[in-house]
Amino acid sequence: MGLSLSLENLSFRTLSATTGHRTPIRLPLFVGLFVWSFLYLYKSSYLSPDGVRYYSLFDDAMITLRYAWHWVHGYGLVWNPGERVEGYSHPFMLLPMAAASLLFSLTRAPYAVQLINLGALTLAAVVALRLMHFVASERNFPAKQVSWAQDIFLFLFFTYYPVLFWTVSGMETTWLTLLLLLAVQNLLLPLHPAYPWRRDLGLAVLFFLMWLCRADSLIYIVPLGLSLFWISYNQWPRRRPALVWGVFLFCVLGQFLFRRMYYGEWMPNAYYLNAGLGWGDRLSNGFRYVWPFLGTMAFPFLLGIVSIVNGGFPVLSLVSLVFVGIAVSYQILAGGDPWPLWRTMVPAVTLMLIPIGFLLSRLAFEWIPTSEKRRPYFLLFIATLVSLSMNQKFLNELILKELPGKQLSARFIQTAIALNDLLKPGASVGVFSSGTLPYYLPHLRAMDFLGRTDRHIAKLPPHRVAHDGLVGVPGRSKYDLRYSVLQLKPTYVEHVKWFEEDVSKEASTLYWPMAYRGMSMLLLKDSPVVFWERFH
Repeated sequence: MGLSLSLENLSFRTLSATTGHRTPIRLPLFVGLFVWSFLYLYKSSYLSPDGVRYYSLFDDAMITLRYAWHWVHGYGLVWNPGERVEGYSHPFMLLPMAAASLLFSLTRAPYAVQLINLGALTLAAVVALRLMHFVASERNFPAKQVSWAQDIFLFLFFTYYPVLFWTVSGMETTWLTLLLLLAVQNLLLPLHPAYPWRRDLGLAVLFFLMWLCRADSLIYIVPLGLSLFWISYNQWPRRRPALVWGVFLFCVLGQFLFRRMYYGEWMPNAYYLNAGLGWGDRLSNGFRYVWPFLGTMAFPFLLGIVSIVNGGFPVLSLVSLVFVGIAVSYQILAGGDPWPLWRTMVPAVTLMLIPIGFLLSRLAFEWIPTSEKRRPYFLLFIATLVSLSMNQKFLNELILKELPGKQLSARFIQTAIALNDLLKPGASVGVFSSGTLPYYLPHLRAMDFLGRTDRHIAKLPPHRVAHDGLVGVPGRSKYDLRYSVLQLKPTYVEHVKWFEEDVSKEASTLYWPMAYRGMSMLLLKDSPVVFWERFH
């Protein structure tokens, strides 16, 4: 292909037998992935009394989806028409979300995004299988062992709950994982001697797409880009690091210039929102956040270390562990994350599962005496132990016994349906959870009390609030309810209290507590944009 993104020669034959040896669990693994995903999508959706099924993504994803909805419907890349604030943190996701918003209705677009993400996860698995086949063929690894190593990888990849959650939640994590695998493949696969520059141009594009997924993907881009200098002196035809970095930095500069011209800022609003916390609190939060991750990954880490010596691919093992270490270190420095689902570490963990697959396959074939007939059961048993170790915090979620955020999303959707009946054009809604509810009210102005789409809030100093062991929760500790509630006076407010700030006494003179179809809400007194008669 023109930019040589290392997707050439990929085909869905890879799903059945990349190595030429079929295994009995390859197809069931993919079938299981799709069955689990569709069950999750169905169980997490909300069926309204009038028979309309509503779908919801993760809060950040729903924010971006509102931007995409306004974009394709002619209002521009805006949260509220006429207001230019860059409240999304993953510009790449605007592309699939814009396609979903253009082709599907408001209620179906989130579902379409979930399916698109599921396709990206499938493609990431295919790329990983091909990468494993290539590195194994370079070392003449036995074909049967390669085939089983691939299936062990697939089993661990498809049963790791954070991978599944971020996929069905519509987040960029799945795409970043895919792009990281493609970048690694780009560096490892041999160049076409006639057009070597295409591979370098393709790598630059991959780096830029990773950057658009998340700016902090630099923790992956920089090591890969630096490794290109070493590769350029050990591979023929020569790689061109200057071309890769030049194109990448040119594209990044272009994005900064676009942001400055379109939004009037050099940095996204999320940058200001997450800034301001002292280094002491930041490091304390970071260590508290990563400690459970390190606990759940102790067994895989041990296998990763062993794979350096006995896995057959020491460089790949070492690189994957280094990436995990970089991701963990970055998360400590960044002060953790409000959601303990390791979204920053997932791409590196995925890469680490590849040498673990080779190690366990080699263990079963070369070191543990077992018959050919019993070997698949042994491999499945040991892979299950690894999976259980990785998912020890998420077992109820993995078996769909618990669905995080389902009740909250249902309440937001019910509130949005009620407000759609009660509020006239020109009304506004004030929210702390700025995803689902504002998305389903795209015609109304939405005010984000936590500053994701509000410049004033984002640039305030953070409150040192404590939540789930964290101090100054990233993205949740900047607020000013006197400004948001008492000064802006949205027609509807979600709450009038957040942590230690309580303006309920003052708000009682401005808002009436009302009930409509079983939903309690606070509405601005005597507002002309409310259908008050519908309460009778």
